[in-house]
Amino acid sequence: MIIEGLITFLGLIIGLFIGKYTKGEIKSGKKYFSFSYRIVLFFLFLISLYFAWYANIFHFLLAFVAGMIFSIGIKNIYFYLGLLFVLSFWGNETFFFIVATLIFIFGIIHGGLIIEKFSRVKNIRNKIINSLILFAIPFILIYFKDFALNTSYILFAFISGAIFLKFIKKLNL
Repeated sequence: MIIEGLITFLGLIIGLFIGKYTKGEIKSGKKYFSFSYRIVLFFLFLISLYFAWYANIFHFLLAFVAGMIFSIGIKNIYFYLGLLFVLSFWGNETFFFIVATLIFIFGIIHGGLIIEKFSRVKNIRNKIINSLILFAIPFILIYFKDFALNTSYILFAFISGAIFLKFIKKLNL
């Protein structure tokens, strides 16, 4: 699971690398990148929402709102994507590959969009390290697999709420 997680996270680094050498193209196509960013976020939202619907309505709404509120505090989306990645790893193999691919594509788009915001290498390095740490924190659930699987519907609702808020907010990287 860790190797797959690192490969999935490489999307951000690849996006930053591509963005560094194609700043002009990204600047001229920013509306298309922003649109693609939202489309991938929307599909990640739909996937997490699909598995969240199995929770009862009270738990779903509570976790969904908690995810929205929590995402105000932790703005970096890679925490929620890491949580989605870990939960999907224990699910259907096809579902896992879809989630991992969407996170990888999201990373490429996200990296391309944020490269123009950060002009210094130190800032870019800090963004990568912060995103990697937040992406890796949910991997702690490996040690609590039974708990995570028993509450997975609630965790999916939590993820749905966080991604939904990121989706409806103005694109602010």
